[in-house]
Amino acid sequence: MGKIYPREILPRMESFFGTDEIVVVLGARQVGKSSLLLYLQELFRREGKDTYFIDLEDIEIRKEIVSPSGLLSYLKMKGYKSGRKAYVFLDELHHLEDATGILKFLHDHHPGLKFFVSGSSSLRLRLRMRESLMGRKIVFILYPLRFPEFLLFREERELLGILREHGLKGITEPFLGRLLSLYEEYLIWGGYPKVVLTENVEIRRERLKEIFTTYMEKEVYEFIKREKAGRFSDLVSFLGAQSANLYKTLEVSKEMGMQRPTVERYVKILEETFVVKRLYPFATNLQKELTRTPKLYFLDTGFLNFAIRDFRPLRLRQSPGIFVETGVFVSLLFSLPSHADIRFWRKRGGREVDFVIRMDGNIIPVEVKWKDNPRIPGALIEFMDLYKSPCGFLFTRGTYGVETYKNKKIYILPAMTTSLVEWRRFIA
Repeated sequence: MGKIYPREILPRMESFFGTDEIVVVLGARQVGKSSLLLYLQELFRREGKDTYFIDLEDIEIRKEIVSPSGLLSYLKMKGYKSGRKAYVFLDELHHLEDATGILKFLHDHHPGLKFFVSGSSSLRLRLRMRESLMGRKIVFILYPLRFPEFLLFREERELLGILREHGLKGITEPFLGRLLSLYEEYLIWGGYPKVVLTENVEIRRERLKEIFTTYMEKEVYEFIKREKAGRFSDLVSFLGAQSANLYKTLEVSKEMGMQRPTVERYVKILEETFVVKRLYPFATNLQKELTRTPKLYFLDTGFLNFAIRDFRPLRLRQSPGIFVETGVFVSLLFSLPSHADIRFWRKRGGREVDFVIRMDGNIIPVEVKWKDNPRIPGALIEFMDLYKSPCGFLFTRGTYGVETYKNKKIYILPAMTTSLVEWRRFIA
C-alpha cells in the first residue's frame, strides 16, 4: 500500500475519538474513506491502543460476521480480549447484512468497543442508520480533496506552506503563478485521490472513466434497472452541461424526453450518492425557499468534466467561471461551521449573488469572478444594503484587496483560498 495522507476532516473528528458514538464516514466511491480509516488506525496504534481493521469487501470475512456474536468471535480470534478498550474499523459497512443491527447491539452491550465505520453513499444504508442508530452515531461526509489537500497529495509542500501562511494576506510571484496553474489543474481534474496522484493525462481520463463506471455498477444499479442505465448516464451528461445554473425539473424532463417523476428520482439518487447537490435560493420567508427553483452543482469538477467530456484549459472554455464557482461551492460546504447555511440570491430581473452564507445571525454575500481586478458587482452591493450584511466577499482569479462600502468591508481574494477563510473572524 502506498503512502496515506491525512485529510482535513480529521480535526472535526477528533472531538469524538473519546466519546462512545459510532463514527460513520460516508462519501462518494473512491473519495478516500478506506484510506482515512487506515490513517486513523495507524494513529491509534502509535498511541499503544488495540485496533482492528476489517475489510468487509472480503466475502470470506462477511461469512463469519452475520451477527453481533459473530463479530465478537472474529475479533477474539484476532486477539481481542473482552472488557478491554479497543478501536474497531469496519470498512465498506454496506456489504454487511444487518450492519446497523449488529452495531446497535455491540454499542449498547460492549461499551469497550469504539467503532469507526465507512460506508457506501447508498440511500438504504443512510436510511437504516437514521432509524436504527439514532443517538448512537455521528456522521461525517468525506468530500473529494480540497485544493490544500490536492497540494499535499501532489507533494507540493513548499507551495502548501505558502498558501496556508500567506493565502489570505497576499501571495507574490513567482509563487502566485505556480499556485494558480495548479489550481486550474485541480479544477479540470478534480479531487478524487487516485486521479490527483496520476501524472499521465490519458491515464487520468481512464481513471475518471473507471470511477464513473464503478459508480454506475455499484451504486446506481441498486436503484434502477440495468437497461435504464444509459438514460441515467445521459441525464448525468445533460446536467453537467447545466451545472451551476437553475435546475427546473419540468424543463429537464422535456429536453431529455423523460417523465418528470423519473428525472426527480434520478436526481435524488445523484444527490444521495454525493455526485450533485441542489442549492436553494435565499428568501426572508424560510418556507418559500424550498418551493423556489434551486441551482444544481456537481461535487467534483473532475467528475463534472468527465460528464461533459471536456478537459480543455479553462481559457478555452466558453464559461470557465462555472467550474470555479463549483470549486468555491465545494470548499464552502466543508469550511463553513456545521450550523451555517448556504443559499444563493436571485431577483426576478435576473440579478443574483452566487452564494449567501447565513451564520450566527449574519447574512454574508459571496461572489465569484474568474478574472483579475474585477469590479465589485452591483448585485453584491445591493444585497449588502438590503440585508445589512456585516461584510462581503469577492473571489477572483488571483487578485487581493479590500474595498469599503458604507463602512463595511468587501474582501477580495483568489478563489483558491476559499477553504482557508475563517468565517467567524470576518464577521466578529
